[in-house]
Amino acid sequence: MHVLPLAFFAISAAADLRRVRLRSGEYPAAISSQDVDETLARVGGLGGSPMPAGCHAWLHRPDDLQNDSAFHPMKLASTVLILAGPVGLVGFEQVLDRTGSRSGEWLVPSANGRYVPDHRRYSRGGSLWAFNWQLRGESTEELADGEQTTWLGRALSLVAATRATAEGRLNPVTALSAAAPWCLDSSSWLEILLRGWQGVFIALSLLAEQVCHSSAGGCEHAWESDPEDRGSSHATFPCAARSALAVLRQVPSPEAPAPVLSLLAELLRGCSLSEASDAASLSAFWWKLAFWRPTSSGCEEAAATMLLAPIRRRTIGLRLCRATSSVQHDVEIHILGVSASVGEAKDKECVLIEVVMHITSKDGCYVTQAGSNPRTVPKSFLLAWTAALEGDTGSALAECSAASAFGTDVVLRCAISSQELQSCGEIQTMQLSAGAWRVGGIRLCGAGKTLALLDVMPDPPPHRLTVCSGVMFNAGQRIPEFPGGSPLLRQWLDFHEELGVDHFVLYDSDGSAAPEVEGRQGKVTYFPEWPSRLSAKLGEISLTSHCRHCLSVLAEAHCLFRSRGLSSWVITLHSFDAYLAPAPSWGASGALGRILHQLDKNRHQIGTVPLAMVEFGGTPQNSSLLVERFQLRAPQPMLVLAQIGRGNPRDESWLNHPGVTLRNPENVWGVLDHYARSVPGATDVEMPHELLRVNHYVDIFGQRCSSRFWHCTFPDAGLLWVLPTLKARYQL
Repeated sequence: MHVLPLAFFAISAAADLRRVRLRSGEYPAAISSQDVDETLARVGGLGGSPMPAGCHAWLHRPDDLQNDSAFHPMKLASTVLILAGPVGLVGFEQVLDRTGSRSGEWLVPSANGRYVPDHRRYSRGGSLWAFNWQLRGESTEELADGEQTTWLGRALSLVAATRATAEGRLNPVTALSAAAPWCLDSSSWLEILLRGWQGVFIALSLLAEQVCHSSAGGCEHAWESDPEDRGSSHATFPCAARSALAVLRQVPSPEAPAPVLSLLAELLRGCSLSEASDAASLSAFWWKLAFWRPTSSGCEEAAATMLLAPIRRRTIGLRLCRATSSVQHDVEIHILGVSASVGEAKDKECVLIEVVMHITSKDGCYVTQAGSNPRTVPKSFLLAWTAALEGDTGSALAECSAASAFGTDVVLRCAISSQELQSCGEIQTMQLSAGAWRVGGIRLCGAGKTLALLDVMPDPPPHRLTVCSGVMFNAGQRIPEFPGGSPLLRQWLDFHEELGVDHFVLYDSDGSAAPEVEGRQGKVTYFPEWPSRLSAKLGEISLTSHCRHCLSVLAEAHCLFRSRGLSSWVITLHSFDAYLAPAPSWGASGALGRILHQLDKNRHQIGTVPLAMVEFGGTPQNSSLLVERFQLRAPQPMLVLAQIGRGNPRDESWLNHPGVTLRNPENVWGVLDHYARSVPGATDVEMPHELLRVNHYVDIFGQRCSSRFWHCTFPDAGLLWVLPTLKARYQL
C-alpha cells in the first residue's frame, strides 16, 4: 500500500477560528507549532506545512501518549478494530434485473462473494490514521520494505500486505518482507505476550499465516520454533501459528487465557483470504477479539456475534433523548446518537450499546480533510472508554471498543448483560469516561409503543424510508429566474412525498427551512440551527462561507443512529438539488415502494445499497419547476478518474462512482458524503442506475455541467410524470 507523507495547510476560517486542512489520502509527517507560511498555504502545503500557532499539536497529533506508561494503543480493543479494517470484508451482491422487468432472480452474488469496502481516500482519516501517528510519521511504504524494526511497525506492514492479498494484488517480495518477522522471530511474540496483548498477538500470527501461505517458502524456518510439532504438515498446521503456539508454551497460563486459545483453535481449521467463507471466518475472529477481555462476562463475544450475524440482532428502544455536548478542559465532546440491540450467546442475553460522537478541540482550530469534512481528534480513538448506565435502583459498568470508519466521528461499542441492566431499575442516564474526560448526565429515552428502553422495537419499523438532508443554509431559495416561484425545498419535499417517502429529517444552520416544515407534522422532523445547538464553535464553523456544509457529515451520523429501529431504510440527499429517480418501467407514483419491497426481502442482511448519481443541467426550459426546467443529463453516472479518488480495483465498483447510499441503519456504522461502511457480516448491494438513481441538478444557480467531463446533452423526461400533481398544488 503506497502512502504519501502528510501535508498541512491553514486557511483563515473566521476571526476566532483557524482551519487546518489535511490533504486527502495522506498520512502524517512531522509538524511543529510554528506559524504557517502564506505562500506555502496557497500551493497546497506541499512538503508538509507546520501547524498554525495556537493549535495544540498534542491534541491533533497525540504523540505524547507514547510516553504514558499506562497507555499503548495495542493494549486496547480498538486496536483490533483498527487493524481489522483492511480485512473487515462484507458481503457483496448486484441487482441482476437492470431493466426493471421485475422477473426472475432479483439479486445475484458477486463472483468473489466478499470485498473490501474501504475507500483509499475517504477511509484514511479514521482509526488507522490516528493509530499510525504512534509510529512518529514513519510511512507504511517504508514498513512494507522491511525497514521498520519495531513490532508495532511490523503490525502495520503486515496489515497492508493482508489487504493486498484480499484485493488480489499481492507482491510476493513485499508479502514475504511483511510476514517474515512474525513467522521467524519468536522473540517478538514473547515480548508482546508478556505485555498482556494476547489477542493482538494471535490475530497477527493468523494474518501472517494468510500472507506467507500465499508466498512459497515464506516460513520454511518456522519448524525450528516448535520442534514438538516437526511432524505436522504445513497444510494442517499453519506456519505462523506454529511459532505462536511455541511461544504460548513459554508463558504462564494467566497470560494465555483459554478463551483466546479457543478462538485460535477455531481458526486453525484452515482459512484463506482467497475463499469467501474463510475470509468471513477471519473477519469474525477479529471482531471476537475486539470484544474479548480477561474478565469477560461472556457478553463481549456475544456483541461480536451480534454484529457479524445481523439476523440474530434485535434493536431495542434505548436511545439518546437529544444530542448532548460537554466541554472538557481540552475538548468539546458531542454525543450525536445512542442505539442498542439485544442478542443471545451461550444462554445469556446481552445488550450491545453503540454511541457515536464527534470530539473537537478547544484551541480554536479544527481539522478538515477529503471534501472539507471535520475530523474528530485522533486521541478519541486511542483511549480506553467505559460506559456507566445509571438507573433509579443501581448502575452497571461496561468497557467499550472505539473505532471510526472515516475519522469524522468515533463509534463506541459497549457490551453488557441484560440481567445487569435490568437490575438497575428504570435506566435514565449514561456516563462516558476516557482518561481525564467525563461526560455525565447523558439522558436516555425509549422508543416504540411502550417507550420502555429494553423493549424490542417492532419489525418492520414504523417508517419505510427516511430521507435526511445535510446542514442547509438559506434553504428558502428559488430558481433565480423565477423569484416568485415555489421554493426549491418545497418542490423537493412535495416530489419525494409523491414518490413514497414517508419521513424526512431536516437540518439547517440558520432556521431558514422553518417555513417549509409548517403543515408537515408527522412527516418532517426538523432541527433548526443544529450546529449552534451543539456548540458555539460548531455554529460558527457552519456559518463561514467556505464551510457552510462541512458539518453535514455529523448530521448524517445523527440521522443514521436516531433512525435505528424507527426506519427500515435511510438515505441522505444533501440538498434540494438531488432527486431520487426510479426507472420509468416501475411506474410513476409508488415506484420507489415497489423497489424497496424487493430489498425488504433481504433487509436484515443488507447494509449499504449504493445509488449512482447522474448530473442534470444544460439548456433550461422556461419553468419554475426544477424537474421540468432541466431535462438534459450527462450520458452516464459520475466516474472518478484520479487514482487518489478511486476506492476499488474493479472499475465499475460503486466506490469509484460517487453517488448516494441507501442504508439499513441497523447494519451501517459509518457514513461520509457519498460513502457508507457496513458492519462485517452484512451484505452491500450494488443497484444499477437504470433501475434507481439520483438526479443531481447542478445548473440551478450557474452553468456547472458544461465544465464537467461529460456535458448534459442527453434528453431525459423520466420525472415529468409528477408535473400534473405539482402544477395543481402550486396552481400553475
